[in-house]
Amino acid sequence: MADSCGADSGVTACSTQLLWSGPYGIQQWNEHYSKRNLRQAATLLVSGLHPTNCARVVKYVSFITLWHKHCSNIKIQPARSDLCDKCDQMLVTLRHSLSDEQRKTINDKYTQHLIKAKAFRDAYNANIEEAEKEWGRKRQKEHDQILGHLESRALMSPFTSHAHLDMQMQYSFDYCQHVSLPYSSQQRGTLFFRTPRKVQVFGVCCEPLCRQVFFLIDEAEQAGKGAVVVVSLVHAFFHLHGLGERRVTLQADNCVDQNKNTTMMWYLAWRVITGQHDTIQLNFMLPGHTKFRPDSYFGQFKKYYRRQDHVDDMDDLADCVRQCGQDVTCVPQLYQDWHYYDWNAFLGQWFTPLAGLGCCYTFRF
Repeated sequence: MADSCGADSGVTACSTQLLWSGPYGIQQWNEHYSKRNLRQAATLLVSGLHPTNCARVVKYVSFITLWHKHCSNIKIQPARSDLCDKCDQMLVTLRHSLSDEQRKTINDKYTQHLIKAKAFRDAYNANIEEAEKEWGRKRQKEHDQILGHLESRALMSPFTSHAHLDMQMQYSFDYCQHVSLPYSSQQRGTLFFRTPRKVQVFGVCCEPLCRQVFFLIDEAEQAGKGAVVVVSLVHAFFHLHGLGERRVTLQADNCVDQNKNTTMMWYLAWRVITGQHDTIQLNFMLPGHTKFRPDSYFGQFKKYYRRQDHVDDMDDLADCVRQCGQDVTCVPQLYQDWHYYDWNAFLGQWFTPLAGLGCCYTFRF
């Protein structure tokens, strides 16, 4: 083993032997090491190779080389992809299929399903690229003016049209799992017996600008997660954070109760009819394959939130949102600047219920 390392690796025979079979050696490890603590494990191992026992200790690069050579059977779990019930069911059936004909039939269905999911993903990425190109054609001065106008939106009527820019923009929206207040990384004993306040988090991501707005809704301000609430949140986003684009492409998951329903279709048609946008296209992801940009922002927020010593109130939570972004912009939005509206009663005066929405994935207005 020592000869295979060579002099260039900087590892002596003594240090290599301790690296492999010493008290901190690779043989003593198990499969619970992750990529995050791999460097920490290497530091611990190097600290065990005391200079009195070895001329030189192994460095991190040599440690990684030895790791891949002698521990190739230990794999670091990759990032989780979408968890699709249909995919899991077909894979389980494929593993327990007896005949070659059954395996071929199931494998063909599985391949077609993945091709369909990839087509939805490619269409989503193409919409983002198109919006990025249109945003990139504008000069930096125009960018500053557009973003600067957002600060004065709260003083205007929520039913005022802001569509004055001849460009297309892409937005995606979704709910995040709720967070609790107060939060402490070191849980106090008395908090164990109490029920914390639940804060809902709804995000709307503007992909071309790498910017996401987090609507933080305290438990006393919540009205569920139904269609009326989602439409009110989308309406508040257009009023407070919309760029004033004439053409909009929206992306959402396939949740019928929240966004794939009659209320959402009425609302988007109403925006076009009243001149608040020229065109709106609403796209839905394939069920089971609904991971998109807002989820990455939610992940950064949750990671930063869990690392805080304490988060006591809504202001602390808003600070977490502002500071969680890595090379992206995260904007908190509290409840006081927007309201819920009864969109079913308002829009039901002019629109009729729609049927057959479940089989469609793209809607144009």
